[in-house]
Amino acid sequence: MKVSIWMYLMQQCAVNAVLMMSLKRMCRLPRAPRWRLMTAAFLAAAGDALCVTMPAGFRLLLFTPLMMLLPLGVWPGLSPALRLRLPLSLAALSLIASAAARWASPLSRMLPPLAAAAAAALFALASHRRETPLCLKAVIRYQGQKLTLTGLVDTGNLLRDPLTRLPVIVISRTAAARLLPRWNQQTLTPGMRLIPVRTVAGRAMMPLLRPGSIHLEHQGKWVAAQAMIGLSTGGYSGFQALIPQCILQDAPLLSESNDTSKEDCPVCP
Repeated sequence: MKVSIWMYLMQQCAVNAVLMMSLKRMCRLPRAPRWRLMTAAFLAAAGDALCVTMPAGFRLLLFTPLMMLLPLGVWPGLSPALRLRLPLSLAALSLIASAAARWASPLSRMLPPLAAAAAAALFALASHRRETPLCLKAVIRYQGQKLTLTGLVDTGNLLRDPLTRLPVIVISRTAAARLLPRWNQQTLTPGMRLIPVRTVAGRAMMPLLRPGSIHLEHQGKWVAAQAMIGLSTGGYSGFQALIPQCILQDAPLLSESNDTSKEDCPVCP
């Protein structure tokens, strides 16, 4: 009996790890430490084994939320994407079905969860390509200045303001000079403060400010974003800002813009 339980845990742990690696690759999520990935996969597998011992009516109620929380265990602080809920629910149902089929061979019990993992990866890839643009237009207002720029949607930008917990849009040095024409990079103006960041060269301090408004043009519509602005000391190639992907999931739609060539935001007079 102990051998069968451990084999089940190993099987479920492997399936959970494969599912998370597939979602990470297809959704371009940031790389997570291996220990965190395997720990979350094993804890989810232990929960799977516990759910199997319960009556059939309670398995779905306990098992599905467990699978829904698995990505948050691998990527803490990442906003759960709505498009991942359907494939994870299907994966949970498949795992329940495979666990209930105890008379089947081990190989046949592995096929449903692996098929669910493949379906989840394909579904996430299609949703990612359809819903997430590579670049989009942004309009930032701060102390009477208006800055129009092109920002890259970055899934790896998980930077948040420690005080407000708002995501941070990082703009280039050139864009910062346009938004703050009188700003000296060696000093902080009123309203600015420093936050610690981690760069390729190591830890550093980044100037941060709260703009009057931020509007993004997404799928032909303008959205108002609640975010902070970080001032980078470097530049980017082909764009002027890094926009966290989580902003597109939380920003309320304000107005439609059919003319994407307009230079000014239609909701900002």
